[in-house]
Amino acid sequence: MRIDQDILNQWETWFAEMDRNGIVIFFIFYDDSARIWNTGSTVGQAERAFIRTLVNRFEHHKHLIWVVAEEYAERYSAARVANIAAEIRAADDRDHVIGVHKNNGLNFSEFANNPNLDQFVIQYNVSTASTLHTGMVMAWNDADGRYNLNMAEAALYGTGTTARRKNWAVAMGGAYVMVYQWTIDTTSLSDLREAHRRHKKEILDALLWTFARNTAWRHVPAVMRTAGIADGLHRCPKGLRHGFAIHALSKGVALKMVSKWMGHAKMETTAIYCNAVGEEQQRIAARMWT
Repeated sequence: MRIDQDILNQWETWFAEMDRNGIVIFFIFYDDSARIWNTGSTVGQAERAFIRTLVNRFEHHKHLIWVVAEEYAERYSAARVANIAAEIRAADDRDHVIGVHKNNGLNFSEFANNPNLDQFVIQYNVSTASTLHTGMVMAWNDADGRYNLNMAEAALYGTGTTARRKNWAVAMGGAYVMVYQWTIDTTSLSDLREAHRRHKKEILDALLWTFARNTAWRHVPAVMRTAGIADGLHRCPKGLRHGFAIHALSKGVALKMVSKWMGHAKMETTAIYCNAVGEEQQRIAARMWT
C-alpha cells in the first residue's frame, strides 16, 4: 500500500493551522467499517509501517488525539484494537492520548486496564441534557481514573442553547465534549462568537501539561524510579507532592508560600506538613544552630 504524500502535505497544512489555534486534531486511523488488512487480531508488517508513517509525520503537533477506530466493533476485535494502540504508543515519541470509539453505550470494560488506551470515545444516543449527565457520571465512576472520557456523539444534539446545555451537562459529568456534525458553514454566527469567546478564556486558563491524568500517573513513578527512589507507597504522584512540601518547609520556605504552591484553600492544611518527623525534623532543628 502506497501512502500519497500530497494528501499528507494537505493534512499538514490543515493540522498546523488547527494546532496554532488550539484546536484538537482528532486523528482517526480507521473510519466507520474501514479495514485494509485482514490479519485477524494481529498487526502485520504492512499495517505496522502504515501506522508508524502516520504517527511519525504528525506526532509533532501539540493538540492531538490518536483514535484507533470509529465504531471499532463493526470490523475489529478488542484484541486487534489493543494491538494497534500498542503500535501507536511505540511509535509516538510525544506520548499523545490514544482513544477508541465504540458503538452506542457506556461500557469500556474490555479496555479499562489497557495501559495504551487513555480515552473512551463515547457514543451515547440519548436526547436530553439530564440523561447525558447521568450517563457521564456513571462512566466517570466506572473509569476510576484509569482513562478519560470524550462524549463524541449523541443523537439529536441540537444547536444554540439546547446544545450548550448539553455541553455543560456532559462536562459537569466528567467528560470532554465534542459535537458531531457541526460545521462552520452551518453554524450560526452567535454560536461561532460564543465558541471564540470560550476559546480565549481557555487560553488564559490553559493547563500546564497537555496529557491526561492517567498518563501523568505513568510518568511520575517512572521518573522517581529512574531517580533511585526506593519502591514503596511513597513512590507515586501523591508521595512526590508530599515530599515536595516537606522539603520546601525544611529549607525555610515560608508556610504561606508553600500553601500557595500546593493550592491549599486553608493554611491549616499546609500546616500539617510542619509535623515532619525523622530526618526532616532533624534538619529543621539543626538550622537553629547553624
